[in-house]
Amino acid sequence: MKAKDVKEFELGEHCFGEILRVNGTDYDDLTKEEILELITDMFENDINASSLIREAFKNSLEHLQYDCVESSSDSCEQCGNWNNYGKYSAES
Repeated sequence: MKAKDVKEFELGEHCFGEILRVNGTDYDDLTKEEILELITDMFENDINASSLIREAFKNSLEHLQYDCVESSSDSCEQCGNWNNYGKYSAES
């Protein structure tokens, strides 16, 4: 499935779990090939490809089972936004 083939998608949550459907088909009923074809098409052709690739890379790293060895969270004195930092390691 290419991005141009997606006519609609549904996202949500309910008491039985997550809702993730593309063109009326539940995510669990899509083949691995269909999913990877869409992801590859988006990575190669989407105007925001660099952001998509970065988010996928970050999401992949977050699934690694590493220990948090250093972290901090505080507000910026100049703008008031929150700054977060975490360092993860395979060896503690």
